Amino acid sequence: MRQVEGTDSAPDQGDQAPLRRGSGGGLLRRTFIIALVLVSGGLITSSTVELFFRYRESVEAIWSLQREVARGAAFAIQQFVRDIEHPLRAAPQTPDIVAAGLSEAYRFQLDKLLKVTPAITTAVALDATGRERLKVSRRQIVQPGDLEDRSQEAAFVRAREGTAFFSPVYFGPEAEPYISLAVPIEPFPGDVVGVLSAEVRLTYIREVIAQVAVGRAGYAYVVSGEGDLIAHHDLSLVLQKRNLKHLRQVQMALDGTPGPFVAQPNLAGQQVFATYAPIPSLGWAVLVERPASEAYAPLYSSMLRTVVLLLFGLGMAVLASFLISRRVVRPMALLQRGAARIGAGELEHRNISHRIPSTIHSAISLRFQF
Repeated sequence: MRQVEGTDSAPDQGDQAPLRRGSGGGLLRRTFIIALVLVSGGLITSSTVELFFRYRESVEAIWSLQREVARGAAFAIQQFVRDIEHPLRAAPQTPDIVAAGLSEAYRFQLDKLLKVTPAITTAVALDATGRERLKVSRRQIVQPGDLEDRSQEAAFVRAREGTAFFSPVYFGPEAEPYISLAVPIEPFPGDVVGVLSAEVRLTYIREVIAQVAVGRAGYAYVVSGEGDLIAHHDLSLVLQKRNLKHLRQVQMALDGTPGPFVAQPNLAGQQVFATYAPIPSLGWAVLVERPASEAYAPLYSSMLRTVVLLLFGLGMAVLASFLISRRVVRPMALLQRGAARIGAGELEHRNISHRIPSTIHSAISLRFQF
């Protein structure tokens, strides 16, 4: 009966040994794999979140910088126009006008305007009826028969009412952009005795635009209310009378509607980041564009460093898991196989402690003591 019971119990132990051997090693291996996945997942997640917020911050910084540059350029252009309007308003405040009105002596003031303000190409003094009385020009010699009646023009009507008038942009014979300014001639406040009109050459605005610098390849340009290009660092584009209203960024600038700050094609088809600032008094807009490749360069460098660090961290995690597996999983599997063989009666395998790391051997001895 004992032998039968012994023989019955032996197969049970033999059947359970492989189960214990497989379950113990597989559990440890799954534990290390799960730890590796959790560590790697944490690294990947944190790096992805960091890249996302870094991208958002970089785009916002680009937008903020370009917006301030566009506003500065718009202010400089407004100041350019004021510097022309101011001498026009100051010209009537002379003793000659107060004493004799629009006489030939006032021609000196018109000649002085052309010398002081190079952007003015033609200056005309109109009397209270809208008739040209005095006229000086850089482009032609004015004859008495060239004087006209301009009483029906919007410039005269508006200025005669006491407010300054700015005409839409138009192009002259040499394909350069111009505007006309008209201000009332008031020897005394409220005493309008005529209108002073001036033709202004807008190519001088290019000097303002040329000073705008955004990065290495950024640039600025100015468009009129109709979308005509009136100032650009490349003067040839202005002389070609290019109209840019088909560009999305120009449409948003003229409409004053904010839109998403994303890369858009410029006049040459290059992807650029564009910001704008309006000039309400003139109906113009200043746009600042910067190539997306240049704007993204610092971000790409930062992302590359982050990816390299991520790969390094993943490599260290895999290496640590491999070393732990060699130091723990394999010895434990060896211990389980040896215990199973000893339990099966192979007593020559009982001395396996020399193959087990001291830490695991101490832990096993402590367990059996309890």
